[in-house]
Amino acid sequence: MRHLISTIIALLLLGLFLMPASAVAADMEGDFTGTAVGEAAFDLANSSGCPTPEDTPPGFGITTITDAAGTAGSGGAVSLHSVHCPLATGGITSGQMTFTMANSDEIHGTYTGTATPIPPNIGDPILVTINIALNGGTGRYAHASGAATLDAELVFEGLEDLAWPWEASWTGTVSYGVDASLQFSRSADRSEPVALDGATVNGNLYVFLTPLVPPESGAISGVEFWVGGALVHTECCAPYDMIGGTTDGPATAAWHTPEVPDGEATVTARILFDDGTSQDITATATVDNSTPLPAEWGFGYSMDADRSDARPLLQSYAVSGSVYLFVFPFDPGLSGPVDLYLDGQLIRREYEAPYDLLGGSSDRAGVALDTTTLPDGVHRLSAIAVDSNQQAAVPFVVDNTPSDVETLESFPQPGPEGIAVDPEGNLYATFARDGELRMLDPAGEWTTVTTWEVGEGSGPLGLEVDGAGNAYVAVTTFNPGNHGVYRVTHDGESVRLPGSEAIIFPNDVAFDQQGNLFVSDTVGGAIWRLAPEGAAEPWLVDPLLLGTGEAGYPVPLGANGVAWSDDTLYVANTEQGHVVSVPVNEDGSAGTPLVTSHPQFLFPDGIAVGADGRIYTALIAQSTIAALDPATGALEYFATALDGIDWASSLTFGEGALDPMSLYAVNYA
Repeated sequence: MRHLISTIIALLLLGLFLMPASAVAADMEGDFTGTAVGEAAFDLANSSGCPTPEDTPPGFGITTITDAAGTAGSGGAVSLHSVHCPLATGGITSGQMTFTMANSDEIHGTYTGTATPIPPNIGDPILVTINIALNGGTGRYAHASGAATLDAELVFEGLEDLAWPWEASWTGTVSYGVDASLQFSRSADRSEPVALDGATVNGNLYVFLTPLVPPESGAISGVEFWVGGALVHTECCAPYDMIGGTTDGPATAAWHTPEVPDGEATVTARILFDDGTSQDITATATVDNSTPLPAEWGFGYSMDADRSDARPLLQSYAVSGSVYLFVFPFDPGLSGPVDLYLDGQLIRREYEAPYDLLGGSSDRAGVALDTTTLPDGVHRLSAIAVDSNQQAAVPFVVDNTPSDVETLESFPQPGPEGIAVDPEGNLYATFARDGELRMLDPAGEWTTVTTWEVGEGSGPLGLEVDGAGNAYVAVTTFNPGNHGVYRVTHDGESVRLPGSEAIIFPNDVAFDQQGNLFVSDTVGGAIWRLAPEGAAEPWLVDPLLLGTGEAGYPVPLGANGVAWSDDTLYVANTEQGHVVSVPVNEDGSAGTPLVTSHPQFLFPDGIAVGADGRIYTALIAQSTIAALDPATGALEYFATALDGIDWASSLTFGEGALDPMSLYAVNYA
């Protein structure tokens, strides 16, 4: 029985060393010291099926059951339960044990040890040394690891009593905590997760701890999420989402990375255990929103809740008063929600089109943005399609200063197409669908100067007035009998200029300093010239003047508005969205054309060159008047639909009694 006795003693002492001291380090590794007392009992019926020792009668087996209680160095209570089989020979013990902490978390371990002297004599002390290997458990100890050494002294007093009391002390270390990582998904359902650490990210991300429900969850009282040292959100329950979620559904919000400067960003999930300790799980990602996924949609605005007459909201566009803002076009083909931001702050998540900044329904926007609550100046509207990570943003201007745009006259639709002024201050306007040229005198009286027979979709368009007060009008009728360019006197006498009937689509006209008249051919992609008393002839035919057909009209819309300044002819190309600058050679021929454009220079129609050298343009589809700098490509908006601009088609600077520093424009709508 000597081998049996030594085995039992070693096992009993084993339970004492695993009492862990408290640990608060972020890596969850701490020193373990403590003491414990307990009692070992022996199951002679061998209910656990231990092997029969060689020096015992046949069928005799012993199962050793140990229970102990103690305290760790921090004062935390711990209990031990162990069931093992003693070795048949020698002084070596081996077995497995379970330690239960005060919060019911368990630590599992295996051990080996020695006891000397073996065999002992009654009254001799037995010195026991046991080496413990920790290998998991439950709760926060599900992934525990570590080692400890237990030293004990036991006095052998005989075999009369098979329930032996003992006591021991131990030292060691243990590492424990949640074996988790930070991951992210592009979808609220957390599908296809990717490790956050080392990733390059942009747009909206759903960040969370994985596994979604760690085995240690029973010991976790909450998880704090930090970004760059700032607390973002605290989650009480698994799954632990950085911006919140539900226990049985998707994450409720995404991390909007454009709110973080580009560069390295450290995200920390601080796991709070119910005993007051914590563990940090960190990930460092590179935020790069300099090249987001481009969106095939943008933003629009309307002054009506039903979004009627919606127009694109373009870069640097000015708004005022109450305005409805939304993703444009209304149905951009997205399958998931869209997060809408104003100046970097999440305003609303819209789950289906139309995606309104302040909410709405399929047929009505919910609430108008009261721009008077915002400071005048530049603001930023942005949106992220959550599922696809498409991003769009536009800087726009809030300007609630009183508008200096004045309506001089209103007409029933359709409105005028072209406008010009003469040295006497008379204002001329063409009405394409009525086939009329009208004049407004300084006294405010309108007169119909002349008319043409026109068909559907044609009529008098652009015009110019010479120093003698004669109006030159481009008339497109596609009827050889009256198609071409006309000179119209004050008294209404109308003469078609020779050769102009050959121009496919005469649209606008402009004089140079020598009195040559230049005419744009919108369909032919050309500029024609009529010398004084001469016939029309092609002056420049170039692909830069051709239309693309993208506007969807029956004919392509290329060269449109024309204006002359400093030996250069400027031509607006409607569908290509640019201005062509054509210098004039010494012999009067066309020089090499140059292009000036801007991403927001869309569907230009009539143009006029200002004293500052900029090209003032009626951007007809935007209901906007803007100035394009031909030298730099810079674009500045001057008037919008909020000022009463409604499909402005032509403009001119004042002359004579009309202020030469003011622009005069006509709305075609």
